[in-house]
Amino acid sequence: MRKWISSHLQYYSLRQKISLIFGLTMMIVCMVNIITYVNLNRIEKTVNSVYDSNRNLQQITTTMDEIQTNVYAYLNTRGTDELEGYYRASAEFREYMEGFNDRPTNDSLKLKEKNIRSLGETWIGFTEQAILAKRGRDIAGYGQAYQQAEEVYQYLQIQLKSLSTELFARSTEQYHALALVRQRILVLCICEILLVLVFNLMVLLYFLDHFTQPLALLAGYAEQVGKGDLALEPLEVQSHDEVGIVR
Repeated sequence: MRKWISSHLQYYSLRQKISLIFGLTMMIVCMVNIITYVNLNRIEKTVNSVYDSNRNLQQITTTMDEIQTNVYAYLNTRGTDELEGYYRASAEFREYMEGFNDRPTNDSLKLKEKNIRSLGETWIGFTEQAILAKRGRDIAGYGQAYQQAEEVYQYLQIQLKSLSTELFARSTEQYHALALVRQRILVLCICEILLVLVFNLMVLLYFLDHFTQPLALLAGYAEQVGKGDLALEPLEVQSHDEVGIVR
C-alpha cells in the first residue's frame, strides 16, 4: 500500500501532496456530516409528524366541545353570540376534517380517520339542522336534531379517543426506532472521529518518513565525503518533489 502511494505521488510537489491529503480528509468529514444531517432531518420530520397529529386531535376535541356548547346555548337562548361562535367553530371543524383520510385503506389508523371524518360530517349536519330548525321555530325539529347530534357526538368522542390511543402506541414504536437511529448516528460520529484521527496519523507518519529519511541519507553522505570518501554511489531519486530535487 505504501509503495503504491509513493509510486503515484512521486511526481507531485509537496504543496500538491499536502493539498491532496487535506482534501481527502475534508471529503470524508463532509460525507459523514451529510449522512448525519439526512438522518437527523428524518428524525425531526417523524417527531414533528407525531406531535402535529396529537396536537390536532386535541384541537378537534376542543372545537367539538365549543360547537356542542354553542348549539345548546343557542337552542335555549337564541343569542347571536352563540350563533356566531357556532359558525366559526364549525368552519374550523370542517377544516380539520379535510386533513383526515377519506379513501379506502387497509391501514387501521387511516381507516379510523375515514370513519371519524364520516361521523364528523354526519354530526355537523345534525347540528346545522338543529340551528336551522330553531331559527324556523320548529321546536320538534330542533329537539330531534339536537338529540341525534348528541348521540353522534358521544360516539365521535369515543372514536377520537381510540385514534389517540393508537397514535400513542405508534408514537411509542417510532420513539424506539428514533432512539435506534440516534444510537447509530452516535456510532457513526465516533467512527468518523476515529477514522480521521487514524488517517491523519498515517499521513503524519508518512510525511515524517518522507522528510527525515532523505535528510538522514544526505547527512550520511556528507559525513562520508567529509572523511574523504569521494567514491560514493549517487543517491537514488525516488520522488520529484522539493526533497527529491535536494537529493
